[in-house]
Amino acid sequence: GDYGRLGLASNCNKKIPEKVMSLDDFHIGQVSCGLNHTLCASSDGNRVWSFGDGDYGKLGLGNTAGRSSPTEIEALRGIGVKRVLAGTQFSVVLTNAGQVYTFGQERMLGINESFATNSTVPQLVPDLVD
Repeated sequence: GDYGRLGLASNCNKKIPEKVMSLDDFHIGQVSCGLNHTLCASSDGNRVWSFGDGDYGKLGLGNTAGRSSPTEIEALRGIGVKRVLAGTQFSVVLTNAGQVYTFGQERMLGINESFATNSTVPQLVPDLVD
């Protein structure tokens, strides 16, 4: 689909479901679709992938480039992800330990202004840390 948000290595829209072959070797436990991007997490919570529009760094890959194929967010590997949530121009990750990570457009994140800058990599939300 537009911006590569379907993860099918193209920007073509599809009228019927199509398997995301690049994730075929993994057990996907969660998928969250934002406005123009998608997040997927493995069922064990040890791996997270993103694809689609990369504006504001909402893919968490260290830049603002878009991806039309699932790309692993290395910063989240092995941390034990419980939930992934794709918003309009941001992403949120909740860990099994209760930590919250965000990335993307700062004004959409609802966090303390001293922390609020567009983040292209997952950032631990400091106000939610014990």
